[in-house]
Amino acid sequence: MLAALAVALCRDLARPWVADHDFNGAVWSQCAHNNLRAGLRATLGVPTGFYFGPLPIPAAGYYTHHPPLLPLAVTGMFAVFGEHEWAARLIPIAASLASVVLLWLLLRDLAGARAATLGAAVMAAQPMLLYLGQMVNHEMLVLPVMLATLLFFRRRQPVAAIAVLTLGFWIGWHVHIFALVLMGWWLGRREWRWAAITFGLAVVSLLAFAVITRWVRPDAWTDASAAAARRVLDVDLRQWCAAQGVFFSTRFVPVAWLLALAGLVWMRRQPVVWLLTAAATLVVAGLPNFSYIHDYAGYYFLAPIGLLAGVALDQLWKRRALLAVAALVVVAGWGVARAEWLRQMPFHILAWDAPEPRDLIPHLGREIQRSFPETTRVQLNFMPVYGPQLAYYAQRQLDNNLTVFAPDRPGVIWPGAPAAVPAGEHREVIVSGQRFSFWTPQSAGTGRGTGRQ
Repeated sequence: MLAALAVALCRDLARPWVADHDFNGAVWSQCAHNNLRAGLRATLGVPTGFYFGPLPIPAAGYYTHHPPLLPLAVTGMFAVFGEHEWAARLIPIAASLASVVLLWLLLRDLAGARAATLGAAVMAAQPMLLYLGQMVNHEMLVLPVMLATLLFFRRRQPVAAIAVLTLGFWIGWHVHIFALVLMGWWLGRREWRWAAITFGLAVVSLLAFAVITRWVRPDAWTDASAAAARRVLDVDLRQWCAAQGVFFSTRFVPVAWLLALAGLVWMRRQPVVWLLTAAATLVVAGLPNFSYIHDYAGYYFLAPIGLLAGVALDQLWKRRALLAVAALVVVAGWGVARAEWLRQMPFHILAWDAPEPRDLIPHLGREIQRSFPETTRVQLNFMPVYGPQLAYYAQRQLDNNLTVFAPDRPGVIWPGAPAAVPAGEHREVIVSGQRFSFWTPQSAGTGRGTGRQ
């Protein structure tokens, strides 16, 4: 099972950042790129994923909304293996496989080896994991932190649990939400010691991150608090409900939800299930803007679904083994088919409904890099929705979807979108079968591109 999952996750291992969810891969890879070229002494590890300009990195180039451990891990991979997409993707793939193993260990302790194997199989078959398990983002690393913390506490290894939790504080903010759930549980049981330790470590981590970000960006606290407010307040409730209906019915197999509901009959008294479910629910419902924009906000439901469905299938196996096998086959087949559908969702830079080659983004980005100096801010009349993928390969600051070009900065013009361009020099470039005009102001001279890819 693990081998099959690893093969599925590694299917697109070396693919460039061209898919819809590769937004995150480009951002965290750019952080690593900046860490390597500027040095950690300059960046202090603070993310800089949206800065593609020359050194030194200005204060506004620091992205202070997320902890630094994920981009630092990508930095380490790039330092060892070079700046390759596969090097970045190995991190979430390893974390996703670890999540399945940890769920198996946790469920084995709760319900036995067969239930654990069935639950891990259900978890591994979900489109949420099959497709998004290789996405370079925090969720893939936070889930194993949650599972490992609960496993260590259950096995009476609190030092290891607290160490994992503390590490998680520097991976993603959702670990803090998970810590709140744990503290509520401990306070309800009057276990003041662990609640106090967790609270103290969370506060220390937050304060340390606040100091580091303020050092590199004076308005870091104002910027981060505004972003946090948007995550909580900036959403339309009807649109949010509709989006969650789509996300939870397509990123998870509906049969798995039914099995999970059935599993509550046997697992309703297990605190582990409710702790994981509460944390996942708080992420989705407590940060509505985040879960409206990102379909992977519900990633943490993989754990309770796996736990509950595994027990339900185990009980069915005891009564009708063939029915249990049939249900598992349906879940796996449905999940693989849906994941394959999700893989067909590219990020379009030309237009929403215009087909474009899969290699357009990296080829066009590198052509822009060759054609314009590092200090140039390049204007584009295309890319209706911003994404960092093109800028990552261009390593240039880009202004997208412009209809009027400034007269003093060069640009790239796609004939399929309108643009008012001042006088200057035009050089026709064909990239991946698409025609572009590389425009240079009269006073700036011509570009250096090769002209065709």
